[in-house]
Amino acid sequence: LFELALDLAYENGLSVIFCTPTACPPKWLIDEHPAILPVDESGRVYNFGSRRHYDPLNSFYREECQRIVTLCGEKFGKHPALKAWQIDNEFGHHGTSSIFTKAASQAFSEWLHRRYDGAINRLNEEWFTNFWSQSYTSFSQIEIPRYTLADNNPHLQLYFRSFCTEAYREFQKIQIDILRELSPGRDITHNLNSSKYAYELCPWRMTEDLSIVGFDHYQESDFPNVTRSLSNFSLMRSLRKRPFLVLEQQPVQVNWQSLNRRLSYDWFPLWALLSAATGCCGIYYFSWQRFLGG
Repeated sequence: LFELALDLAYENGLSVIFCTPTACPPKWLIDEHPAILPVDESGRVYNFGSRRHYDPLNSFYREECQRIVTLCGEKFGKHPALKAWQIDNEFGHHGTSSIFTKAASQAFSEWLHRRYDGAINRLNEEWFTNFWSQSYTSFSQIEIPRYTLADNNPHLQLYFRSFCTEAYREFQKIQIDILRELSPGRDITHNLNSSKYAYELCPWRMTEDLSIVGFDHYQESDFPNVTRSLSNFSLMRSLRKRPFLVLEQQPVQVNWQSLNRRLSYDWFPLWALLSAATGCCGIYYFSWQRFLGG
């Protein structure tokens, strides 16, 4: 079906951005390796049935992602209709920017060990861990900031966020490296999102390896907020200091706003002009008509 779609696009003079399918691991894969599933800060497992239900640090899932991306690159990477690749979908959305799995806990301790060159006393001093008896004697004692009675150490939270950004960036770069080899000359992007979770992963670090920045522009409030849109567009332009793409522009109602309604079409030329004025070089809409299902 993918090949048929690409052939039809080429025959009709259309170019295609092809997305890797790694945001939605299938049921059979989850059944075989349930450790792929993410968990929240209280240790509850997020089950199969939605999207973004994976741990980017899970070694088996990384291998499976490498496998499917390699297959896509080998099969479609040099198709004449293929203009660019999109990696995954909306990193960090639905509260998945923080990784609370067992794999993350071990990787975080090792990451801190490298950052501090093995000097646990220096970490204790910088983090002021003698407050509330939080001092460590080894890096293996340091846990990710799971749910606690009161606030976690602010240094722990700050370093954990940096660690999560690097984990997702590494997960993304695994795919980028494969596609650059198998599909040379094509741009590679990712669709950053405008939700409240969007910037828990550092957008500057997350876009360093991309050839062009992509952005999903939706309205978080009940009524369109021009100031917020302008702020988001300006940020996208700043990330690589070059034009960016709006990969998803909201033209109809969605299923997650408190007031779920179809927006006036008068907004579309305004958003187009606003994004173009701040450096957007292309807009794609998702979607003009509701699907029959899904």
